[in-house]
Amino acid sequence: MAAREASRYSMWERACPRLPFASEPSRASPLPQRAARSARPDWPPSLRKLLAAAIAAMLAASATLAQTTPAPTPAPAPTATPSKSTETPTTPQVVDKVEISGSQTYDERREDTATKIVVTSEEITKFGDTQILDVMKRLPGVTVQNNAIRLRGLGNGYTQILIDGERPPPGFSIDNLSPELVERIEIIRAATAEYSTQAVAGTVNIVMKKKFSVSKREVNASWYSGTGYTSQNLSFNIADKAGSLAYSLGGYSGLGTFGYQGRGSTLGLDPAGKPVLERVTTSGNDGNNKFGGLYSTLAWTLPGGDSLTMNPTLNYYRYASINHGITQYLLGETTIYPISYGRNEGSGWNVGNNVNWIVKLKEGAKLDLKLNVGVGGRRNDSFSKSFDYDNTQTLERTTLGPYKDNRISFVGKYSTPIVEGHSLLAGWDMGLNRATSSNHVDETNVAAAPINTVDDYVARVRRLALFAQDEWNVTPNWSVYAGFRWEGIETVTSGDGIATTTNRSSVASPLFQTLWKFPDKSGRQLRLALTRTYKAPETYALVPRVFRSTVNAPTTPDYQTGNNALKPELATGVDVAYEHFFAKGASMSLSGSVRALTDYNTRGIFLVDGRWINKPFNNGNATSKSIEFDAKFPLQSVYTAGPPIDFRFNIARNFSHVDEVPGPNNRLDQQVPVSGTLGLDYRMRGGMVTAGASYSFKSGGDVRVTTNQINYATPKRELEMYVLYKYTPKLQFRARLANVLRQDTLTSTNYFDETGSTKTVSIRPTQMNIGASVKLEF
Repeated sequence: MAAREASRYSMWERACPRLPFASEPSRASPLPQRAARSARPDWPPSLRKLLAAAIAAMLAASATLAQTTPAPTPAPAPTATPSKSTETPTTPQVVDKVEISGSQTYDERREDTATKIVVTSEEITKFGDTQILDVMKRLPGVTVQNNAIRLRGLGNGYTQILIDGERPPPGFSIDNLSPELVERIEIIRAATAEYSTQAVAGTVNIVMKKKFSVSKREVNASWYSGTGYTSQNLSFNIADKAGSLAYSLGGYSGLGTFGYQGRGSTLGLDPAGKPVLERVTTSGNDGNNKFGGLYSTLAWTLPGGDSLTMNPTLNYYRYASINHGITQYLLGETTIYPISYGRNEGSGWNVGNNVNWIVKLKEGAKLDLKLNVGVGGRRNDSFSKSFDYDNTQTLERTTLGPYKDNRISFVGKYSTPIVEGHSLLAGWDMGLNRATSSNHVDETNVAAAPINTVDDYVARVRRLALFAQDEWNVTPNWSVYAGFRWEGIETVTSGDGIATTTNRSSVASPLFQTLWKFPDKSGRQLRLALTRTYKAPETYALVPRVFRSTVNAPTTPDYQTGNNALKPELATGVDVAYEHFFAKGASMSLSGSVRALTDYNTRGIFLVDGRWINKPFNNGNATSKSIEFDAKFPLQSVYTAGPPIDFRFNIARNFSHVDEVPGPNNRLDQQVPVSGTLGLDYRMRGGMVTAGASYSFKSGGDVRVTTNQINYATPKRELEMYVLYKYTPKLQFRARLANVLRQDTLTSTNYFDETGSTKTVSIRPTQMNIGASVKLEF
């Protein structure tokens, strides 16, 4: 038995050689390692069985690799040292001083009272990801859907996204950020007073690097192609120090194409269920886009330990597309718009700067001041024509929509240790957003009177917040967090054709969290959080701009971007969690949450002045619940002689109920009922090659969003794989395959009332996404 164990261990050493740590037992024999394994925490028998099949498969696959990978060159035997008793006195030698220092890494997820998962810079760049969204896909409890980050399966703005504690400007995509310039990513599951409590599902805070210990020169190039898109990107990062100044400059640019080919059908039924309408539509869209930006950091270290940091940014994008569609009328009423052609153009930009001044005071106190200023604008213009089957033009429409957004915020935080075991933080957060937009519609329709309107709108949002929080270490095993945040909001919307509307509201948010660790030091702990959060409408969500549809119907209504009467959505929540940290880099957790929502914000279809329109509105009260399990661990933490594989798994079950909507399936719109991810990352040949794969699934089904409307989305199954090859420490290549299963996307909308029902189904085929990137440091 011992010989077989030693042979297996030797095989893995040849396949995956690694340098021993000073604290490790000798690797000359597997027997001491096996003895050391017995000191590790015991795993549950069920989890052992779960891993058995995976370990056996990896062992079989590694046999081939072991035969092709040369064994490491043996280290030379140490030179014999004379016995102390035989040494003779000699002249003292001058020996270079060697200092060995080390510090235990502080694990914020495990130690902080406030629930937080922190992903360090090392973990962010570990697998060579070139996009922040790819990093997010590996994080527990996080789902990425349509390039949007979600917590607890909730979309539609429930997850708060911050850059250095501030909301990014409208139109800004976090995927344009280079992972190399990110210091850490914080996933805050339960709200804290320090950040805005506009975080019903939680907060994702991306903290950018402020200081660079070594100079860096880096260039990244990537190419991607997938379902209806291609993209070529180039980015660079430069970082260095000059005395007390640390600086960095990064930039990105890219261009690409996008488009789709789809088909759809519309079926109408009378109250008795008899078909009265049937249409089939084929459509397509083809376009291109360009984008670029600059972002930089200037960080000064001031006398006395103070610091001053500036982060100026510039972002820009432009797109253009053409579209076409043709409808066949198989049953029922026809229209004079069966053939359509269109063109869309748009652009956007934003400029901003964040100034952060940190002043260190006496007795460990600190004052943190932050001023953030941003200006941005964008345009979305469309031009369309429709024809009858005999090529007679029946409609021509032009819609012009410039938009400009100005924002400024000023945040101050004062922190100080008070009595023993307490840490106090208090401060303020004030901001002003002002958005101006215009909606110019020029329409000539043979079946209706011509339209030529210009509507200008102004939306303003003022907010003021005061907050305080205290962390108290009651005992070595029990800590408590208590916070309070008061936030007042005033929204004013004015414009042509609407009355000036002013809404004032305030949210008082008491916050409580506690952490209790099992006294047996087993790594097990319990968490509890009580929160009050909210979701306020953005400035653009207050502007009632309307995009007119060609064939106006309940399933193809006009689209209204905002509603000046929207009120903030409030949520009272409870979170509980059981966590177990059973080895280095290994953890599992089981958590549950409940959110009671008031003034729930959703979209609905209404008949206004003879036209169907889709617009946002407040729809009473709702409840959301979720249960989540996540686990991650290196295989070597449970099987010492195993290959260097990192496993990760998470699954979430989400429930919701909207009081004003009859059942069944009257849940929150865009909430994913069931989602999960299973992934592994395998480091081969001393870290030169890393390969990995992840399989994710998201359930779909019917969602009854209003009394008269049901939406459907098909369940999604996605498989993604990558290979990272580090040719040298400064040159690496990465290849990726995504959407390997090539599952088509199917969605539908069903509107029904006493006159019958109309259902529209849309199908878009997909293809496998491929991509490659190269990173060079010099």
